[in-house]
Amino acid sequence: MVDISGQWDAQLENYGPWSQYGSYPAVIKIILDGNSFVGILMKPTKFHSAGKESFRGKLDKHGINKLQIMTGIGPIDAKGQISENGNKIITDDGEKVRGTFIRASKNICFDLNGKWDAVYDTGGWGVYEDAMWITHKDNQFVGIYLYKGDNQLGKKQEKIKGKTSGNGFEKVLFHVVDPAAFELFWDPSEGTISEDGNGIFIKRAYDYKRAKITQTLKLKRR
Repeated sequence: MVDISGQWDAQLENYGPWSQYGSYPAVIKIILDGNSFVGILMKPTKFHSAGKESFRGKLDKHGINKLQIMTGIGPIDAKGQISENGNKIITDDGEKVRGTFIRASKNICFDLNGKWDAVYDTGGWGVYEDAMWITHKDNQFVGIYLYKGDNQLGKKQEKIKGKTSGNGFEKVLFHVVDPAAFELFWDPSEGTISEDGNGIFIKRAYDYKRAKITQTLKLKRR
């Protein structure tokens, strides 16, 4: 069975009765679980946002034996063909939608732009829920609270910022109050992006009065 997991550069085409919707490029990440797979959009297209399913299906020893393409009217059954070297996939429903996928030469990060549900656990001073808007351009990102904030920051204030690299973070900074100086500062922290690009987890750990404090921020794409 061919391993098709990873990132793919795609050209998606509407033809026949759907030709008015045109063709457009996309970047897809295929996640393989056993013989089942799902393709996730890493960048927004003119019809769909990042993090949305593009297709799903199943593999067998001969290649793709089941495939559904996700469209505005719901899943559409289609056929898929994997090249002999495993670096190209063609999908087609035989009537109106087809895709050509070439294995990407380098990894890029999911597009993080947009609104996220946020849960901030302060590690002993309460849990705060809000929505956060992330602006992500090139490899720089910043996230601001939209409505309420937390015990240290208010509405429209920046909570996180940093740099992305590949499928994750090169640098993550947490905007918090220094418990000794009682001043806001940007503290280096740890961060991960979920495999499907729809979740972010950030953790900050520090010592305070001989205790180990861990603060976390969990984000879920809306």
